Amino acid sequence: MYLTQEQIAEITDNLRGTCMTSLSQELENLNLNEEQMTEEDWDAIYDEIFECDGCGWWCETAEAHNYAGGLLCDNCADERDEEEEE
Repeated sequence: MYLTQEQIAEITDNLRGTCMTSLSQELENLNLNEEQMTEEDWDAIYDEIFECDGCGWWCETAEAHNYAGGLLCDNCADERDEEEEE
């Protein structure tokens, strides 16, 4: 693992609950880049958070719902289910 546990925690904490920044931008803010990351680093981040394909917010993985279009957060999944019922 290239990144320390503290760096991974900082990345996930900074992204969680936001939609204003990308993972690439957050890495850049910490003077890191994607090429420096190992597969384990990526897994450690995506084990904690994901970017909703519906609204673009970074959410806890416990909120992830798999749909044909990707991963959706609780809110987007509820909206999609309501639309499908109509």
